[in-house]
Amino acid sequence: MRKNVIFVIVFIAVILGLVKLHTISLENEKNQSIGIKGIANIEYPASVEVRNDIPFELLINPEDKALLPDSVNCEEFRPNLILLKKGFDEKDSLQLKEFPNIIANAISLENFDASILETEYAESLGENLNNLVKQNAERTSSTISNWQALPISKINGATVLKFKYKLENRNKKNLNIIIAYLFKDNKQVEITLTAPNKNIEEWTTIYNEILNTASIN
Repeated sequence: MRKNVIFVIVFIAVILGLVKLHTISLENEKNQSIGIKGIANIEYPASVEVRNDIPFELLINPEDKALLPDSVNCEEFRPNLILLKKGFDEKDSLQLKEFPNIIANAISLENFDASILETEYAESLGENLNNLVKQNAERTSSTISNWQALPISKINGATVLKFKYKLENRNKKNLNIIIAYLFKDNKQVEITLTAPNKNIEEWTTIYNEILNTASIN
């Protein structure tokens, strides 16, 4: 009888332990929330993490970095937020060679009202962005193709301009870019996905999940 009682106590303890572990696992799988410069908030899934700790020059394409003058401080171009795959090892040269990422920036715009995007100004803004992206690519080893302006939408009260294109370097390595600009009142948030072909489906899902949680204060 005593053995049976001990067995029951141990069995209950094991069950309680498994329940606790399952609860902790569920907590770890919950989306994390983070603010961007006090202007906006986003949520991101457990499969990615904030990696603002990595020196930004490590994340720049070496071919493009070689074209920059030695006097350029790469940290000046650091985005407000960098999201990489959980466990990303910046000391692993293979991982640094090609990796998906999501970055975000937020700013306040003087004398700007997001309602102007309800006019033809939105189309003009898209054309200007296309030209700017092409001009920037010309200063590097890459070319732009498949530019596509997606329909204007609304997310959590913000007006969203969204674009996608391909970036190809001289080694024929393709990157898929999706960039969204969210506008509300006089505030702008940019959320950009960069992913190689092999990761684009998985990371587009992650990107859309993050984008749909974005809220401008």
